[in-house]
Amino acid sequence: MNPHIPAAFHALIAAPTVAVLSTTQPDGAPHAVPVWYDYDHSHLYITTGTSTVKYRNLVANPRAVVLFVDPVNTDRYCAVHTRLVDTSDAATGLAHLHALAQRYMGVPEYPYASASDTYCRLSLAIIRCSSLG
Repeated sequence: MNPHIPAAFHALIAAPTVAVLSTTQPDGAPHAVPVWYDYDHSHLYITTGTSTVKYRNLVANPRAVVLFVDPVNTDRYCAVHTRLVDTSDAATGLAHLHALAQRYMGVPEYPYASASDTYCRLSLAIIRCSSLG
């Protein structure tokens, strides 16, 4: 269990819900996108292409917030403040993308992977959490 995340939110974060990753663009503007993720109680893992805005934003500024909203009660949420601590090689990134496809789509491989992009698993250390509900 992560001491930064209230016990009441562990099941929500462990479930395969879609989260919202918020990063900061170079001009200071926010950038928010829906993401699939894995969670091991100390880190969140997200896979993305290295050509994406979220990847460039996190490499330039490793701070991010990942928002989890309870799909049954949308007044209940947990905003997890994170820091990028590691990026994977391409093989690990693609393998993680396929694992996420299994978790979220029930298929063994992500069917929309682009051969022209390089995938990277982002390891986000959990720093703190703000929540409601």
